[in-house]
Amino acid sequence: MLSSVAALGRLVDDLERSRAAAEPLLAALARLTSCDSALLATAEPSTGRHRLLANVGYPQAVADFVVNSYPAICPGYAFTLREGLPARMCDIPFDYRATQTYCEVLEPAGFHEGVTVCLRSPTGRYIGMLTLSSTDRRPASAEALLTLASLSTRLASATDPRRVPRSADLLVRDDEMLVTVATGPGSVRFPMGADDLPLSRAELLAVGRLTARSRRDRLGFFQQDRHRRWWAIRAQRTVRVDPDAPDIVVTFRKQEPPHGLTARELDILTLMVAGLPNADIAARLNTSMSTVKTHVEHVLCKLGSTSRAGAVGIASDHLLLSWSQLE
Repeated sequence: MLSSVAALGRLVDDLERSRAAAEPLLAALARLTSCDSALLATAEPSTGRHRLLANVGYPQAVADFVVNSYPAICPGYAFTLREGLPARMCDIPFDYRATQTYCEVLEPAGFHEGVTVCLRSPTGRYIGMLTLSSTDRRPASAEALLTLASLSTRLASATDPRRVPRSADLLVRDDEMLVTVATGPGSVRFPMGADDLPLSRAELLAVGRLTARSRRDRLGFFQQDRHRRWWAIRAQRTVRVDPDAPDIVVTFRKQEPPHGLTARELDILTLMVAGLPNADIAARLNTSMSTVKTHVEHVLCKLGSTSRAGAVGIASDHLLLSWSQLE
């Protein structure tokens, strides 16, 4: 077991440095618990609303339920939160298979056992949850539960939305370009060969200031350059060592928007995330209500979501936004 804890601990360390490590960690935790699916979600400090961090194996409808409804309506979650330890379905002192969660969501999706871990910081503050589900009725082993319990505080610290990483913690991929922004003095530092980036110096400063004002430590969106090439742009707060030092790191990577989303659909999604109804979106984009309604239907279809709220959650969690409408 000690070797498993050490290996998983290294994956948690990777997650602390980069959110890209979340899926490999979840896959490893699923193997540990003999589960088929795993999901990690954090709770927004200001609202308590959960946001998806990573999902391995859950169908989109189940993931949407786990993130948006499971903490609010499931007595099994309430039991786990109260007890403070990882809990399997078989550990819950009532018939979990009679609950709405099992009858209407998990069983129809083929899941019959699972584990929930409520993540808390070392001071006891609630951070979020880890859920794992299995198509088998055999529960995870006691050793696996012990491993999850031993890692839960470290996992909470690594996923804490209030955590502000140091610039040394921000990993940059080989195919990314990095720009630093110091919002105090209003300076932007470009790397060599950054002539074709899709944002000007003034726009990057605006991105930095928007990130600094945000409740989240990271913002992201998609933007096209003058050659009509798409870029995925991510802005991350970091620890500023003095008032004139960079406090925002912005990464650029050439990438088409996922799910086949078009530029106009990204605009629509961004305004949906901002909470605008269709009438206001139509006015903002100078188009008709029927056109906006058609775009919204296409967006829901492409994201595999059955509701507007589900699409908004996916767009927020995966940064499927447009800079032109984010400002």
